[in-house]
Amino acid sequence: GPDADPEWVAKWMDPADTAEVLVQLIAEGPDGRTGDSIGLWVDHPVVLPQFHSLKGNLTYQGMEILSGVKVAEIMRIAALIDPGRQFAAVWPRESFDLYTGIGDLCRQLDLVLRLTRMKKGGKVMGFLSLQTDQSGVYWFKPQRNFYHATAESLAALEQLADDLGESADEPSLQAVSAVYRRLAEILEK
Repeated sequence: GPDADPEWVAKWMDPADTAEVLVQLIAEGPDGRTGDSIGLWVDHPVVLPQFHSLKGNLTYQGMEILSGVKVAEIMRIAALIDPGRQFAAVWPRESFDLYTGIGDLCRQLDLVLRLTRMKKGGKVMGFLSLQTDQSGVYWFKPQRNFYHATAESLAALEQLADDLGESADEPSLQAVSAVYRRLAEILEK
């Protein structure tokens, strides 16, 4: 009010500084932080904290998903995964041959980027990626790095689409296309 104590007034946050933090927060876009994760307090600098040098870990029910990763990257990846629903306790550990097992492979492509244990019984998780030897053989492999798993799976899916050609059945082509679009969208963000 008009009779505010000058000591209190001196501690008030400048509305322009607060607005600048809001503008920076909005500029981060939908994959950025939310107002719930930013604190502005009296007697503290009115700034948006920078996470560029901070690293952290991401765990779920005692299982390590990410370790020693930049906080900004953890936040981006955490928005893309749901460990409770996307955990693959069992996944095919055999390879799929283009001529004998490609239908089975295409039916299991939804496993790509699901979380799984790096080693049986282990506490470290990885992201399932699709791999290929470029000669018609494909297999799943867990990887620690989310973006490597995404990029390598995209390359394998491109090869798979080429290997399938136009003679493939419609469900197989749709499965490859759907997973390819999902992964490409992740890398575009």
